[in-house]
Amino acid sequence: MSRAPTDLEPREQARFSSSQKNAIRLRQSFTGADDVIYARCDECGDVIASLNARGTWDKVKPHDFDHSLPRGLYGKTTTQNGRAICTAVCHREKTDTDVAAISKADRQAGRAGQYARRLARKARGERPQLQGKGFNRG
Repeated sequence: MSRAPTDLEPREQARFSSSQKNAIRLRQSFTGADDVIYARCDECGDVIASLNARGTWDKVKPHDFDHSLPRGLYGKTTTQNGRAICTAVCHREKTDTDVAAISKADRQAGRAGQYARRLARKARGERPQLQGKGFNRG
């Protein structure tokens, strides 16, 4: 679990709006041989949606919207930082790599691990734990 810094945008603001989703799909789209505009997955390239005559998107394949630069690494919720990817395989793989990168950043910034625990004890006014000498040999 990530110990997110306090200066990240709140999770409620980290969701893409419908206009941002439409702009992301349009950015990732191409025109097919049948003159229909299709949106593709940014990871695998599969078709995920098609633009109908009314100007709305029809789902061809289940897909999600994700941050290219993860929110936990200070990625903003903008159309430039958003991408549409397949729900099943692509989103799972991207999430796994994002979690690993965020965890590493937390450790390096001192928000996780022994250093963070020691700082938390100090902030609560507790004395540091004594380091044991190991087993009694005697």
